[in-house]
Order: sequence, then C-alpha cells, then structure tokens
Amino acid sequence: RDTALSVYEAFDQPVSCGGSPPAAGATVYSDDMESGVNGWVVTGLWHQTSRRAASGAKSWWFGQEATGHYSTGARASGTLTSPPITVPAATKAILEWDQFFKGEGFNRNYPLGPSGSDPYLNYDSGWIQVSRDGGSSWDTLTTLAHNTDGTTFDSHKVDLSRYAGSTILVRFLFDTLDSESNLAEGWYIDNVRVRRLLSGTPALSVTPAALAFSASAGGANPTAQSLAVANLDGGVMNWTATASSSGWLAVSPPSGS
Repeated sequence: RDTALSVYEAFDQPVSCGGSPPAAGATVYSDDMESGVNGWVVTGLWHQTSRRAASGAKSWWFGQEATGHYSTGARASGTLTSPPITVPAATKAILEWDQFFKGEGFNRNYPLGPSGSDPYLNYDSGWIQVSRDGGSSWDTLTTLAHNTDGTTFDSHKVDLSRYAGSTILVRFLFDTLDSESNLAEGWYIDNVRVRRLLSGTPALSVTPAALAFSASAGGANPTAQSLAVANLDGGVMNWTATASSSGWLAVSPPSGS
C-alpha cells in the first residue's frame, strides 16, 4: 500500500507488436554538472555538491552540507532552473536526468477532512516543470516523491514533444510543504539532457520559413541570405531548390542530400 508508482509516456511500440525503441537523435542540450553553474539559477537549499553524483564528481543537491539533510526548522522549498533550451520544431524530444531522492516517504497518513486520510499524499516532493514564456508560467510534467532504493542514481525521462519549436526553461522544484519530518537527505540532480528521438522517417526542416529581399536605390543586387536545410529524423532525404526565371534570383547549391 505504500509503494509509489510513477507513470511515464513511452515512445516505442511493444516488441510483441513488431516494434522497437526509437534511436536517440542529436543531443539538443546536455550538462553533466562538472564545469560550474553553466547558467542554472537556484533558490532555497539547491547548490552544487560533491557528496553524491551519478557520474563524475558533482551534482546539484537540495540539502545542507553541514547537517546532511534539509531540515531548517521551517517549511523548506527551492527551485533549480535551467538556462534557456531551444527544442527543434517538428520533432519528438525527451528530457532525461539522473537523480537520487530521499524524502519523507509514503509511510504517513494525512487527514483530508471528515472523509478520512490518504496514505499516498506525500509532503516532501519534487516537481518537474517547464516554462515556454521565460518563467512567467509553468507546466508541471510530473511529480516525484518516491525514494531511491540503494545508493545509486535513478534515470528518468519525460516527453517534451509538446514544446517543439519553443525555447523553454526546465525547473526542478522541491517543497516540504511543512516543517515536520525533514531529516531525510534530499534531492540530487545530475546529467540533464534534452534529446531528439528518431522514428526512421525523414523530416525536412527549412529555417527560416521565409526570406524578405530589398533592392537598393542604385539598383544593386540584394544581399545574399542563407537557408538552413536539415533532416530532423532518420533515413536519407534528397532535396532540390528551384529559383524563378526572373533573372535576379539565384539559389546555390540547387540540391543536396
């Protein structure tokens, strides 16, 4: 009755149905926490530590070096917010991270009014949140409150495909909600990555979607502009670009793979 169950979106068809997990594409963002702050913004007890790490020597930790726990005598909360991450348009993407979590656990019953109590309402929890408007508003992707078994970090992943084409912030929020039973070790975050997933079907991307040209008063040719043509998924895609016959517009190169 006190076992926590976390449900995550899957991207693969079961093997019994002829499917297989998709291959991971290019890494859009990655930080192994070994080279400093790197644009992360923190509040509360979040800080870099060498106490535990999934790999290397460092991770981010919501806890106190002096005591080894997050009890402050009052409600404790804080956020670990990533630098801006641009998720490519028209693509599937996942957020991955490694964590070690030791909180209050699921072994307490909290009163929920006259109807009784709920053994699964946990007060010391973590939230994974995403903002696409620079932090003005936040979407909660998942909530984490189950403790890590043993001494090794767990690997987690969450779908970010809904944010394709957006520049996002990723936030790890920890909140005890009260001042009681806060003597656990806390929450460690390491190896945060955003990666694309490959389905095996080519997907053409052209950036920017439109170009504007302006001729000078003296009749000189407009300044040349560039388009980035990319295949966001798997397989090989051949492309061609055709210019009009007006005489003033030229495209180079006219094709590629």
